[in-house]
Amino acid sequence: MSFLKAQIPFSSARQAILYISCLILSLMINLPVQAQSQSELIKKLDFSQPVEIFAINKDGDFILKSGQTLRSAELNLPSTQDCDRLAQVCSITKKIRDYYTQNLVGRTVMIDQSTIFSDRYNRLHAHIQISGENWLQYTLLSLGLARVETLHPSPLTTPFLLAAEATAREQKVGIWSLKAFEPLSVDIPKSKMDRFQIIEGTIQETADVKGVIYLNFGDNWREDFTIKLPADIRRKFVDKGQSLLGLKDHRIRIRGWLFWENGPMISLYHPEQLEILTPQ
Repeated sequence: MSFLKAQIPFSSARQAILYISCLILSLMINLPVQAQSQSELIKKLDFSQPVEIFAINKDGDFILKSGQTLRSAELNLPSTQDCDRLAQVCSITKKIRDYYTQNLVGRTVMIDQSTIFSDRYNRLHAHIQISGENWLQYTLLSLGLARVETLHPSPLTTPFLLAAEATAREQKVGIWSLKAFEPLSVDIPKSKMDRFQIIEGTIQETADVKGVIYLNFGDNWREDFTIKLPADIRRKFVDKGQSLLGLKDHRIRIRGWLFWENGPMISLYHPEQLEILTPQ
C-alpha cells in the first residue's frame, strides 16, 4: 500500500489528479491481499518461535516465562485510562483480559519471526498464533476488541487486519458499538487530544512547505485539523509523498497519535496510516 509515481501525458491537470488518485485508491484497497483467507495468510507468516505466557500485566501486555514482555503487534487495545474515562469500556477491557486468561496464560504460543521487533523499552512486539488458525490479532479485531495501529506496518499483515477492523466497525461489534470509538470528524474537541484516534474527513487544501507536506481540512490552518508528512519521512513513500498533493476534495481516514500544533494534528509516518475512501 504505497503511492505510485506516474509520468503519463494528460490533457488536463484534473485528469492527472484523478488518474493518480485512482492508482492510490486501488493500492490502498489492496484487494488481492484482502481476498486471501486467514489460513492462507498464516501460512505465509513464520510462526516458528514458541514462547510460554506466564501472566498479564496491568497494561494488558504478556509476561513471558523468560521474564520478557510481549505486546500484540499492530494492535491498539482499550486501556485502563479509556475505562476511567468511560465506564462502558470497562466491560470490554474485562472481556479482553478474560480471553487472555482462558486462551493464553499458562500456555505456549507461537510468534511470527518475520515481523517481530523490540521497542526502546525492550518489549517484544509480535503477531501471535494461539493454535492452528487462531491468530490473536485477527481474532481480536474481528470481535471488535481492538483497532489497527500502524507504528510498524507490514505489507503482508496490515491490509488484512484493516479489512478485519472495517468489517467489525460496519457490524458495530465490541468497541464499535460505542460512540466514543467511532471515527472522529475533523471538528475535534481538545478533550480528544494526546491519544490514538481514527479521523475521517475531506481534504480542503494541500501544500508543500519547505519539504513538509500538509493536508488541511479547513480554511484556517492555525485552528483546523491537519495531517503532516515530515520531510525526513517522505522517503518511506514510493513517490516521496507527491501524490498526496493531489488529494484535495478526497475523503480519507487517518489513524495515529492526535496532538495539538496549530490545531489538531496527526503526523503521517507510514502510507498504511492513510486510507482513501471516496473521491468527492
